[in-house]
Amino acid sequence: MNRHEKFDFNPIAPRHDSDIAESRYVLRSSALRFVGSSLFYNDGKKEYRFDFSELYLPATPGQPFVSRLSDHLDYVDTQLAAADQRIDRSKDGLPAAGNLSRQINFIRHVLDWLRARGIYRLRDAPEDLIHELLAELAEGGWGRALSLESRWNSALDQLDSEGINFAEAFHFKSERLTPHIETLRQSFWRKRLTWGGYAQITPLAKSRIEKLAVDIPFSKAWVNRKVRNCEAPRRYVLRNMMGQLNDLATLPPSTDRLVNRATNNTDTGAKKLAQKPSSRTANISVEDAVTLITEALTLLYEVAPPLMDLYEGARAVFPNLPASKRKKWLLGLNPLRERLEHVIGKPITNWNSSAFSPKSSTCYAIEEVLGAVQGACAIILGAMNARRQREICDRNHGVRVGDLIVLDDSLGLYQCSFYIEKTYRDRHLFYINQTSADALRCLDRMKRACVPFDSQVVPEASLFECGRFGGLGPSPGGHFAFVEDRNRSRSLISFFKFVYGNSETRPEVASHMFRRFFAILYYHRYEHAELRALKQHLRHLDIAMTRVYVTDPSTRALAEQICAAMGKAESHRRSRHLDNALESESLDVQEALKEIGREKLEMAVEQILDGAPTAGGFSKIVRKLYRKMLSRVVVSDPNTAVTEHITSLLDGHGYRVKPMQHGQCHAPDIRRNLKGACEQHGVLAREHATPRLCGSCPFHFNNEAYMKNLKEQLGELSSDMDDFMLTPQQQERVNFEYQNLNKLIILTERQMAANANTITELSGGGKVAQA
Repeated sequence: MNRHEKFDFNPIAPRHDSDIAESRYVLRSSALRFVGSSLFYNDGKKEYRFDFSELYLPATPGQPFVSRLSDHLDYVDTQLAAADQRIDRSKDGLPAAGNLSRQINFIRHVLDWLRARGIYRLRDAPEDLIHELLAELAEGGWGRALSLESRWNSALDQLDSEGINFAEAFHFKSERLTPHIETLRQSFWRKRLTWGGYAQITPLAKSRIEKLAVDIPFSKAWVNRKVRNCEAPRRYVLRNMMGQLNDLATLPPSTDRLVNRATNNTDTGAKKLAQKPSSRTANISVEDAVTLITEALTLLYEVAPPLMDLYEGARAVFPNLPASKRKKWLLGLNPLRERLEHVIGKPITNWNSSAFSPKSSTCYAIEEVLGAVQGACAIILGAMNARRQREICDRNHGVRVGDLIVLDDSLGLYQCSFYIEKTYRDRHLFYINQTSADALRCLDRMKRACVPFDSQVVPEASLFECGRFGGLGPSPGGHFAFVEDRNRSRSLISFFKFVYGNSETRPEVASHMFRRFFAILYYHRYEHAELRALKQHLRHLDIAMTRVYVTDPSTRALAEQICAAMGKAESHRRSRHLDNALESESLDVQEALKEIGREKLEMAVEQILDGAPTAGGFSKIVRKLYRKMLSRVVVSDPNTAVTEHITSLLDGHGYRVKPMQHGQCHAPDIRRNLKGACEQHGVLAREHATPRLCGSCPFHFNNEAYMKNLKEQLGELSSDMDDFMLTPQQQERVNFEYQNLNKLIILTERQMAANANTITELSGGGKVAQA
């Protein structure tokens, strides 16, 4: 017996004919079928297979052998009933295959955890034990609850460099003609870890494997793999886990199921237990977001045109060139290639990178440039429309040929049909800005340029699926993946190569951060210098109008009152489940906007307290609060920052940030009798806001960045004054506006200097840091 078979000291129990029950759960959904040990799911486009024999359960005192989930018919029935339930609850009866996969693995994990405590059926699990499971999940997820680190140690204790079959244990990649270990072969390790689904490697296990295979080289992908210890899940992840446990209590009575729900309110329960806040949007910084969107626009407007000219040029000449000359066409005296090289600043060496022409930081393959442009288009569409990754890039649900609708090109009016993933599960029209429309046009043009000569673009095909051009011409290609895959040109790795080169100091761009992207652009488009420059240069970066279509309107409160009066909850037109989903969709975007809005509020307070040149009535409010803090001890914790404390006070009283070109409005949302400069009949009329009107408002805030906007506007008025095409009345009006704005700028700059001196005197000559 080889040493790698040593693990089988707990043999897998065989199934005998006498173990086969006469009856089994009968699937109701026509999209599901169960054959042998596998559940098959057909979503109308593809059939997926989930093999229960590949889900392992560890030995226990009651069952001292490793077994497969397929060996337990009660467990199989539970899985089938849960799959039926998942399809019943989906809007169109065709949920994503990944939803079923996650649910299957979740149920296996629950059974694994209960069996270790002597509970072999879900119905036997007491309520307090389920609460104990939730507490462990809140501490470290399934990795901690199921002792993943201990399982790795036990499995690796049974293996050494002589006994392990490396061909069975790992996937290899050839680097410089030498095989390198790249990834785990999941089928090998799942059995030894007694696991189901993806077996996550821990830092200690990674280190031990590298020592175990000391004589075998590891690939760059393995070396750069980021591994983490068992970490506490975020609040929304924990909420979803609670919902899945609740689902196990609502299965048909004929199947094994939990007797009690895990919690009556998953949102409240998750808030109490979660050790980390929500992270639906990754915590990307303002500077990183601006860098990414700036480089994405550079790729779209500067790199994509010569790239497409090159593809279209090759498409035009290849049919008339012999194969031998086709290969030389790209690298010869080719002005199309030279123009592209000039734009990207590096030489083009080949159509595609391969084992014989590997990827390099000093040059590009055409395929890498295409992947970088696709990544740029994905980021633009997500960031400017607050859409999810699957609603943009998914092969079935992402943007497609024909989804762009041009209402008026001269006015920049466009619509796009986006799939709404978590609510309607259907396509709906959204207004988009010109930049988004240009990204869709770019993807469509690339797709048409790279379609094989004997094919044509199919309507409603994914825009992110594009042919692959080579020395022999275009051929069917792959699909862009919104992941950082070092072995796949059509992924974010090509975009990052263009933006950061070989630098490792780059942000982690997750596929779900688009809402934070959107919120950052919305709140910083007037104040951030680079965004102002882009807006001025491109004249179609502004996303103000887009916000109306991805969030609730300004009359949200009134809309809710109307719905309540009409009995929204009992409406026969919309189910309660759909109403909840739509509310979640709206709150999802609103949370990102609220998060960035509070950060902007804190930034304004920090600038005022740091003595930066600021103006407006809001600066007086902050200084007044600071004076009170100097005369009274209002901060109980001496380590609490003054900025955070004042921000919390303002946030608690409803102060909000509304960015405008000439400054920020901080008028509270919940107070009446605001006495704002634009107030009319007790309501703020921000549509009438102007630099002159807002200059005297107690809620207005101005700083040096907004002053640059005013000076740019003054320059435009100066140009209009000299425009002989204007009528005398118009010229007089422009002159009047110019004189007023010029005086306002002078007075504001004086006030900014005076405010900076005032706060410096209050803080004793230094910056305010802590109380």
